[in-house]
Amino acid sequence: SMAIVSQLVTAFAGTIAVESTPGEGTTVTVELGLPEAPDAVCDMRVTPDALMGTHVLVIDDLPVNRRILTVLLESHGASVTAVEDGFAGLAQVARAQALGDPLDAVVCDHHMPGLSGAEVVSRLAQTAPNLPVVVLTSGGHCETLKVANPTRVLHKPARARQLIPVLSEAIRQRPPVSSESNQPMVADRAEQGPMAGLNVLV
Repeated sequence: SMAIVSQLVTAFAGTIAVESTPGEGTTVTVELGLPEAPDAVCDMRVTPDALMGTHVLVIDDLPVNRRILTVLLESHGASVTAVEDGFAGLAQVARAQALGDPLDAVVCDHHMPGLSGAEVVSRLAQTAPNLPVVVLTSGGHCETLKVANPTRVLHKPARARQLIPVLSEAIRQRPPVSSESNQPMVADRAEQGPMAGLNVLV
């Protein structure tokens, strides 16, 4: 409908012109200010094993989208866990961390009930700051998604030649998790000296 067209034009800072001639019809001209895709993404070849050995979490409220993304990612070697909303996604990330088997990346829908993609990204920035997230959006307002790194934004429909290279590159560039952050902050008793035996709250 024209209402949807108008919303898209506004979201992408475009223009719309309507010319109507009685008895002949109406011509609608739409111009959108879409950014040019980076050459690096367009030129990267998609190989069947691009995601081999990775574990990717898919968060999408629509079952058909979860199924499509699961099949797509699995066909390129990934192990996939799919959940229906942001709360379940955050719980899955926390569960994987607790088990010592953290996820390699997250593919998340932007427009979801409950927690939006932007809210999921914001929370992951606190709990899993090095976890790559690819957010899929069908509309504008992508500036709300630029709240944390590493985050990528792709517009729907996300084709394999777009999603797989971006996801693979995000995983490859993922900063290593410091092992020191996972070590308990307890000093050896021999090094505690006169503080040995005391309970100290820091």
